[in-house]
Amino acid sequence: MVMLNEIRQERDDFREVATRYHTAVMEKDLAMNDLFQAHRMTEEANQLARDFQKDMTSLQRKVNNLDLQSMKDSRLPSIEEERTPRRSKEKSVKVPDPPLFIDGIDPTWDDWSSRIE
Repeated sequence: MVMLNEIRQERDDFREVATRYHTAVMEKDLAMNDLFQAHRMTEEANQLARDFQKDMTSLQRKVNNLDLQSMKDSRLPSIEEERTPRRSKEKSVKVPDPPLFIDGIDPTWDDWSSRIE
């Protein structure tokens, strides 16, 4: 009878070890699945980051081009400015009036007409 009890005890011990082994295998499989999903999610996040960086680079180029275009446009005179004569902020030097032309002797005609122009 002692032998039968020992065999039963060994059988129960074996079942317990087999159950723990199967539990460990299932936990390992779950951990491997979690690891695979984490790896896949990391790759997706990395791809999203690369796509985001490409989009940001493209947008920055567009902003820079718009800034350059804006600077070029601000340097070009508008149509109204081109039609309107520019006035200097400083006053021009006053040219003295020529002497009165009375008799053609003082001043002579040629001298007087050159000063009028």
